[in-house]
Amino acid sequence: MAAGEAQLTDLPGGVVARPGADQDGLTQPARTRAARTRAARTRPARTQPARTRPASRTTAVLPLPGTGLAYEVTGYGPAVVLVHGFGLDMRMWEPQVEHLAARYRVVRYDCRGFGASGPFDPAVPYTHAADLVALLDHLAIGQAVLAGLSFGGRVVLQTALAAPARVAGLVLLDAVLDGVPWDPESADVLDELARRVQAGGAPAGRVPPARGTSPRPAVVETSDTSLTQAMAAPQSGALPHVAAQHVAAQNSE
Repeated sequence: MAAGEAQLTDLPGGVVARPGADQDGLTQPARTRAARTRAARTRPARTQPARTRPASRTTAVLPLPGTGLAYEVTGYGPAVVLVHGFGLDMRMWEPQVEHLAARYRVVRYDCRGFGASGPFDPAVPYTHAADLVALLDHLAIGQAVLAGLSFGGRVVLQTALAAPARVAGLVLLDAVLDGVPWDPESADVLDELARRVQAGGAPAGRVPPARGTSPRPAVVETSDTSLTQAMAAPQSGALPHVAAQHVAAQNSE
């Protein structure tokens, strides 16, 4: 060994000390880096505030034969379509859109002859279900949850029967159901509403009927077994078809 040369000493663990090294075998700069690495591993991760994508709102008109459908699309995510009640328009859904648009792509529109989608040409054949499917096509929506109130419930149910592959789910709110019998008094009220609308348009249909003459469906008795069987037997991937005689509606007071 040359004179003045420091002797290398084998330390436990097979670490060999070098000139200027501490007992852990690391020089001071390396030791500092190791300490920083350990501190970084034990330091709690910083949490970034959740970023919410602002809901966009698009309003437009879809040209269709005999009319133009005014519609609005708000938010991002799975599609939800809201269909208004008779004598109303898409503005009725404003409180719901505010909440739904945070998670869904919410579509609402004025049905043909209502709101900004009227007047229309009555000489052009149409169905409200076909109008709704045309709107889905226009917006490139393959499937959507359809929600409808009263008259709107009838529209979304007819759409589900006509194009079941386009419907991811149904929300029927006090829906008008085809094939459900009405008592004579209520049937007269409905006929009167139809005459008002034909003469004065949708605004005339907003006038409430005389007190005590609100339309009420008659009660249709059915067994729980028949209803369950009808709901549990979808065919060809379509939504279950429930015949009118399987629907029980309770008279409202």
